[in-house]
Amino acid sequence: MPSGARWIHEIKFDGYRVQVHLRDAAVKVFTGRGHDWTGGFKKIATDAWHMNAGSAVIDGEIVVPAEDGTTDFAVLQNELKG
Repeated sequence: MPSGARWIHEIKFDGYRVQVHLRDAAVKVFTGRGHDWTGGFKKIATDAWHMNAGSAVIDGEIVVPAEDGTTDFAVLQNELKG
C-alpha cells in the first residue's frame, strides 16, 4: 500500500453498502443499486430516525464484526434471512 502525506485509504469491510436518507420525519435505507431495504434494516432506520436531523444522507457499510476485528459477511446474510 502506498504511504506518504498525499495518500489516504479506506479499509474494505465485507458487508452491504447503503445510504440512509433522512428527510423530515421519514427514513429510508437504500442499497448501492437504489433498492429500498428499509424493511430489512429496521433497526438502522429506527436508530437513524433518533438522530434528530432535519435531513441527511449517510453513506456507509452495514457489517457484522467478528471477534478478531474482521467482518463476517455470512453472518450478515443469515441475519437478513431471519
